[in-house]
Amino acid sequence: MVKRKGQMFLVGALILCAAIAGAAISTKAVSMTTPNNFADDMFSNIENENRYVLNLIAKENVTSKNIEHRMIEYMSFIDHMALERNIKYTGYFIIALPINDDLNVTIINYNKALIDSADIIIDGTKKSVVFLPHKDSVTMTFDDVPDYMTFNYTVSYSDGISLITQTDEINMTRRLFSAVNIRFKSGDNIRQSLLFN
Repeated sequence: MVKRKGQMFLVGALILCAAIAGAAISTKAVSMTTPNNFADDMFSNIENENRYVLNLIAKENVTSKNIEHRMIEYMSFIDHMALERNIKYTGYFIIALPINDDLNVTIINYNKALIDSADIIIDGTKKSVVFLPHKDSVTMTFDDVPDYMTFNYTVSYSDGISLITQTDEINMTRRLFSAVNIRFKSGDNIRQSLLFN
């Protein structure tokens, strides 16, 4: 009996040493995400996920009011996640939704400031919005939009220091699409992107 107790003790000691060594090796393999890497990853994910989120919302209920409401919820979620990492998130969405021959164009402001003005021009027809507050949205309807069109927009807002004006023109087909401007600020590091989906 004494001989077996010694063997069991040795086997137990070897198992314990192997477990401790395995735990030590596995902790060295874990890589920590630095705050800048997290901001980079989050920024890339938002760029990639915007189209998916918009399509998911449209599939759920394809009305401009639902899209406005759900996109503000989505941007609030992003803002909450960013604030946990001391990242300032701002942006705006311009979403075009075809309704029969018409096109509803929704502007959603998630800049932390007022959008001073926004002009949307579709095939020469211009509609404007003045003073769109933070976390607010507006939908404009363009009647009898052709299948192939020129979409032009200009958005002006203040970043707290100066007035910023962004403008772009693209040739589009009448379908669900969006122009998305997102901006992250983490310390001195700023990332900004303008995407068309």
